[in-house]
Amino acid sequence: MEEILHRIHSINPKLNAFITINPNARQAAKQADDDIAQGNYKGPLHGIPIGLKDMIETKEMKTTMGSKIYRG
Repeated sequence: MEEILHRIHSINPKLNAFITINPNARQAAKQADDDIAQGNYKGPLHGIPIGLKDMIETKEMKTTMGSKIYRG
C-alpha cells in the first residue's frame, strides 16, 4: 500500500488520474493483512488495492464524475 500511495502522489500531479484517495487505505490494507494472517481469506482479490472510475457511486467517498456540477 505504501508503494502504491507513493507512486500515486508522485505521478498524479502530471496525470491527474485520481480525484480522491481513500484516507483509510493504509488501515484497510492492515486489516486485510491481519484477516489473511488469521485465516480469514476471502478470495484471490482480498487485500488487492483498486482504483475506481469517478463515475461509480461509493459509500462515504466523494464522487464527482469529473465534473464541477457534481462536486459536493
